[in-house]
Amino acid sequence: MELEQQQQQQQDLQVSGLRSARTNPAYLVSNATSHLWVFSAIAELVDNAYDPDCAAAHLDIRHEVMRGIDVLSFTDDGRGMELNRLHNMLSFGYCDKVPVKGHKPIGHYGNGFKSGSMRIGKDAIVFTKTRLANNAVVKSVGLLSQTFLARIGADTIVLPICSWVNDQLAETYPDGAQSLSLITHHCDLFGGFESEVLAQFDRIGKHGTRILIYNLKRTSPDDPSSALELDLVSDRSDIVNSETLQSDAALPAVQRMQLLQTSVSPLIRRSLKAYLSILFMKPRLIIRINNHKVRTQLMQRCLAKRAIDYYSPKLSPSDETRLKLRSNSNYRVRVVIGVLPANHSDYGAMLYHNNRLILPYEKLVKEPELASGVALIAEVDHLEPNHIKQEFIRDANFRNCFLNLTQKLKEYLELHRCSDSAAASSAAAAPPPPSYWRWVQCDSCQKWRRLLDVSDEEFRSIEKRAWYCSMNPDAYYNRCDIAEEVEDEESMVQDY
Repeated sequence: MELEQQQQQQQDLQVSGLRSARTNPAYLVSNATSHLWVFSAIAELVDNAYDPDCAAAHLDIRHEVMRGIDVLSFTDDGRGMELNRLHNMLSFGYCDKVPVKGHKPIGHYGNGFKSGSMRIGKDAIVFTKTRLANNAVVKSVGLLSQTFLARIGADTIVLPICSWVNDQLAETYPDGAQSLSLITHHCDLFGGFESEVLAQFDRIGKHGTRILIYNLKRTSPDDPSSALELDLVSDRSDIVNSETLQSDAALPAVQRMQLLQTSVSPLIRRSLKAYLSILFMKPRLIIRINNHKVRTQLMQRCLAKRAIDYYSPKLSPSDETRLKLRSNSNYRVRVVIGVLPANHSDYGAMLYHNNRLILPYEKLVKEPELASGVALIAEVDHLEPNHIKQEFIRDANFRNCFLNLTQKLKEYLELHRCSDSAAASSAAAAPPPPSYWRWVQCDSCQKWRRLLDVSDEEFRSIEKRAWYCSMNPDAYYNRCDIAEEVEDEESMVQDY
């Protein structure tokens, strides 16, 4: 220990007096423009609630109006954060996410909250509550605000942040009182009243995090009277981005062209509810929009005429190390191909990484008449997502994977005689067997249960309200302590 202290002192002396890197407030704007699509920015905040360091079971996304200001709020029931972790979240380049009991984190760049929140609006304030091992309750609040930085004429990003332990302002951090004063007077949501700031902690349960984003982006950024980019009022069960391309008109021409060429389905591009329903391959997080439950889908189990195959990529030693594998033979990609239910209007490959959707409805087969209504679903953890998790790095692994997946899809289409348009249309119109897609998630334990002998009308009603394992008519799976049902996959494996 003494040797380590001496080494640290020597390092401190070596850098003593050197200038530290500073981040200009303008970076908040340029960093956010990497999100060409506002739903990808919202997904960053959903990822934070899902990741194992937070481990939230429920996330409530709401449109609120506070002192006449439109606010998009995100409130979860996760573990919450102490002040140091909140500071890291608001700062740049910090990421201490690690897997927990097989639950792999999605983010690893330490940039998601900053780029996502600043893409949605100009200002964000974060409230968080956690409980320590000694049962002390720690509440913290931090402000990341372009408006505040502009008002004080800051040339570097500063973060007002403070914390309470058992409702007493923590004296460990000498700038706590100053930060609270700045938050109270420069966050326009509270009218200068400290009591209104503190009241936000009451909106969190015993533990969790609440994020308020305000001064939301408008269709014409320079016109404060123009419409909000997001339609928050037309459908209270959804958040609609009906004019995506128009709302991004201020982007450079190259980025607008990328949007025009995107393969994202029009429905999930317009509807946040539709996008969140497929964001995770195996959904655990229960999401509500304005208290309306989002019907998350087990995409792999809602396919008819389903076939399962496996693809074993060749991995370099560095890729092997990154995936923490013992040998190349241990890793293989599970590929599920089948026909989507009749109410799905798109087709293509749904490619996930660490359970998170990266590429939705990627067109491996370009001719819609050949593959209409057919989906290929795979979790490709050996590929590298880009920093906003909307694309994969197009390297040799990516190209080889796409070649293999495309070949498997073509073989499936040929095998099932979907290569002519009449057969494809007929297959797409056929509803899947009820046992494949009537699955419902318990609001308490987040396990998925199969419902048998339930009508379409009953199933739709169940999905809209809270549901618990105890409601399951199947006595073998009607308790939260019972493991999920395991499908007999081998009976559905197709040898190609």
